[in-house]
Amino acid sequence: MDNNHEFSGRNNHRYWAGLAAAAAGIASGDERLSEWGIGSARIGLSQIAPDGTLPLEIDRGKLARDYHIYAAEPLVATAELDRSRGVDLYAEKDGALKRLVDRVVASLDDPSFFEKATGTQQEAFPDDGTVPANRIAWLEIHQRRFPSPRIEALLVARRPLASSRIGGDLTLLFQGSN
Repeated sequence: MDNNHEFSGRNNHRYWAGLAAAAAGIASGDERLSEWGIGSARIGLSQIAPDGTLPLEIDRGKLARDYHIYAAEPLVATAELDRSRGVDLYAEKDGALKRLVDRVVASLDDPSFFEKATGTQQEAFPDDGTVPANRIAWLEIHQRRFPSPRIEALLVARRPLASSRIGGDLTLLFQGSN
C-alpha cells in the first residue's frame, strides 16, 4: 500500500515512476513491483475527467497542454506493458486513456481547449510551433493498438519517431507489428 498523497504522488511524476516499476517488475518477475506500477497508472486513469483532462495538469496554466502530452506518455507505455500480464488498462475507467489521448491529439494543432480550460494562452512549441516528434513518439504505441487515420496522418510526416524515455525508436518497435 502506498500512502503518498502529495502532489507528485498523484501527477505525472507518479505515472513515470509507475512505468519504471512496471517495466522492472515484468523484467525481474517481481509481482509486487509490477502491481505498484499498475496501481500508479490507475491513479492517473482515475483522475482523467470526462473531457479527457487531468486536473493536476490543468493547474499548470500555460503549460497544461504540454503536461497532458507528457503525462499521456507513461500511461500509454504502462498500458501496453501490462497487456503482457493480461491487464487491460486501456479499457479501465470507461476508456479514460482513450479520452486523454483524444484530448492530446486534438490539442496538437489547436490549443484552444486548454486555453479556455486554463484561461491562459498555451505556450507554443519551440522552432516552428509544431510539437516535436520525440514528444509524441508514444503515439506509435497507441496507433498500433488503436489504428486511427487522424493519428496516422499526424505521425507519417514525422517518422521515424523516437523517445529515449520509453525505449528509443518507437516507429521501429511498433509500426506495422501486431
